Amino acid sequence: MGGLPSLATHKEHQTTMLGKNLIHNLCERIGLHIELDASNSCTFEAGEILLSMTFLEETNEVALHADLGPLPTEGREALLLSLMQANYRYRETHGATLSVSDDGERLALFKLLPSDALDDRRFMDITERFVKSAEGYARMRGTVGADIPSGVPQVPAFHSMLMV
Repeated sequence: MGGLPSLATHKEHQTTMLGKNLIHNLCERIGLHIELDASNSCTFEAGEILLSMTFLEETNEVALHADLGPLPTEGREALLLSLMQANYRYRETHGATLSVSDDGERLALFKLLPSDALDDRRFMDITERFVKSAEGYARMRGTVGADIPSGVPQVPAFHSMLMV
């Protein structure tokens, strides 16, 4: 029964395109002409951190992920305490979540955003605050920019490129 697609199918397609377009438009705005990979993700150096953005079709969300690098061996407990205090009620993370990898060796900042509640401007503003927070936590660890692999697209002037 080849007929026209249902309204539900059309709405799902629009929602999927919205999430992907948010990421695509932000990348274009900062001068990156990269495509999402098979998992609807892209990764680049934003300012001084490694930023990954992923569109999660199942939940219609955009995930922001910043790898903040390895946890130091010296002063680890004090650092983790201060990070968890910042995480408490998202007081100092702007709604993002600080976390530690399964092996307990790496620190990350993570945020989920509902695609249908965003437009390009709001997504750019939230992403910029996220990157600034991530840079601040990386500075606390003393390793800003130290862990970025070679070959990753770079946007060193990330913050100024988002300004209107």
